[in-house]
Amino acid sequence: MFISDNGCIDYMPAVICTNSPLSGGKRYHLDGGIRVPYLVKWPAGLPRGEVYSLPASVLDLYATFAAAAGSDAGTEDSVNLLPYLRGEIEEPPHEYLYWRSLPNAAVRSGKWKLWRVDLTDQDPASVLSRGGRLLPEEDYPPVSVHGQVTVLHDLEADIGERENVADQHPEVVERLEAALANWEAELAEPMWISKRSTLAELHGQAIQLYF
Repeated sequence: MFISDNGCIDYMPAVICTNSPLSGGKRYHLDGGIRVPYLVKWPAGLPRGEVYSLPASVLDLYATFAAAAGSDAGTEDSVNLLPYLRGEIEEPPHEYLYWRSLPNAAVRSGKWKLWRVDLTDQDPASVLSRGGRLLPEEDYPPVSVHGQVTVLHDLEADIGERENVADQHPEVVERLEAALANWEAELAEPMWISKRSTLAELHGQAIQLYF
């Protein structure tokens, strides 16, 4: 298997790659930051030349490798992808996929992706004009004193995540927020916390990214 850890970086002084038509890049929960190459080769166990289009996770490597070795080991977060890649199961491997960096978090279900991210009163231009410079590493509050913004994107109609449709689909927002809250409630406290952050813009608002 070959998989990337994140999307192309888009904050260097010179353009070295592109995530087009996706928005964002490394440090973002937009698809430009988390949708990456995922290549699988196993001539004895998988068909050749197939493209699997439903969302999967790097966490699935655990259960998939275990199954290839003859074990049924797996977890709720790690799904054996072999029957999906062989066309034996048509349903998606995951009902929900989750991401989180400190208070910023995202959840995807089918074509919908919701992202909850800190707002800031700082000017992103002060950082973006200097190659994505990091902010001072501080003990930031659990949630920004300036609040957060929640955006909803329809990835089928808007692969570039350029239109926030949260106001048009409040029932989807409610469902995804509830799923995200349930997931977060089950998480253990992190043993290592990164305090790195930078600024960006999202639909005309200044946001703070943590990573």
